[in-house]
Amino acid sequence: MPFVLRLIVAVVVAVVVGLGSAWLTVGEGWAFRSYKAGDWTAWPEGGSATPDPYSRAILARTAQIPLGGGEGIAFFASRDSDRAPLRGGCEYVLTGDTPLARLWTLSVVDAKGEVPRHRSGRTHFHSREVLRKPDGSLEITLSPLARPGNWMPIPDSGALTVVLRLYDSGAANPRTAGALLMPRIEWKGCR
Repeated sequence: MPFVLRLIVAVVVAVVVGLGSAWLTVGEGWAFRSYKAGDWTAWPEGGSATPDPYSRAILARTAQIPLGGGEGIAFFASRDSDRAPLRGGCEYVLTGDTPLARLWTLSVVDAKGEVPRHRSGRTHFHSREVLRKPDGSLEITLSPLARPGNWMPIPDSGALTVVLRLYDSGAANPRTAGALLMPRIEWKGCR
């Protein structure tokens, strides 16, 4: 193989590997200073006074304003409990409970990181308004169509991410993240 052809192949491989690893790191937050709790992922470094370069890049890409370490932590889930991507037009049920926190909020964002508008006007739930089951656990339906009980509207199409923000919570400690009991997101069907 002539030298020029080997050089071109090497450059193409380097570009593909470099851009691919950058996309995985910044696009998905893959493996850098994140921790998982069930189906949920959090980046506790994002809200620190000196975030690492990967957290900065993720925050710049998503235009999020992270919670400071003393304020709380945000958990993100873009897949259901069966690891399938969350999509608009489908119905999901969030069940279980949240870690202890003074207050929590639950919202849905689209692929651009924006809260989708819905004719109902509802954009989020918080811990002081949600109806609990007799055993104290949660059951919130995420659906484009209104449902009885706790209902969070979602759009008719597109990729979705559920965001659970815990304020004044001990959940921001990465050493205890694996032991956190987080709600499950179960797929119920699509239209």
